[in-house]
Amino acid sequence: MGSNTFLGVDFSFRDWVKETKISLSPVFSNGYERFGAYRVFITIPIINRDTGRYIGIVETSIPTGVFCTLW
Repeated sequence: MGSNTFLGVDFSFRDWVKETKISLSPVFSNGYERFGAYRVFITIPIINRDTGRYIGIVETSIPTGVFCTLW
């Protein structure tokens, strides 16, 4: 599996980004598949220490392994 870039991709409409802006705390996304790999996104808000105001967001995606449940 090669490296894929998300540079320039607008994720502002995603639920996990909206939740990070509202809660001002880290958020894990629901996983989804892209380019044949299952991925999870993690977002962390950037907050001004003096004012407590939201400035931006740091986001990363992590490829995960395949999970299998046996019932």
